[in-house]
Amino acid sequence: MGYSDGKYNTRVLVPARFNATSTSTATASGQVVTSTDMAECAKFARRTEITGGKVKVVTAPNAGATTTKLAFLNGTATFAVATIGTLTAGQSAAIGITAAADAMFAADGEPTVNAVSTSTASQTVTQGNYDIYFEQNERFA
Repeated sequence: MGYSDGKYNTRVLVPARFNATSTSTATASGQVVTSTDMAECAKFARRTEITGGKVKVVTAPNAGATTTKLAFLNGTATFAVATIGTLTAGQSAAIGITAAADAMFAADGEPTVNAVSTSTASQTVTQGNYDIYFEQNERFA
């Protein structure tokens, strides 16, 4: 039996961070460059679970960055990944939950975002600019 109240049927995307961006320099060809704490999101007022979301590309990564992805962390544990790859401005990538147990945040908890790219030697890597949206559920127990 479904709920007749629409709030139980709608998956709402909550803006978590606008214009997240990062730049770094690779020192070797094929080097994996990680920008830690590329973006910090707002703290949750209550215990909250992130169940998905999307990343909208505002500016695509530059040519020096290949296989770019955004990793979402709860403390030091990665709970989700969004693969940007060859997406261009205006396109979106789904945030895929990889560790549901780590997607639960305590009150005053906040997710952080790392940008991870493979690069060519001595190339300045601009990982791109992104708007981040979460699907989230407050938990009361």
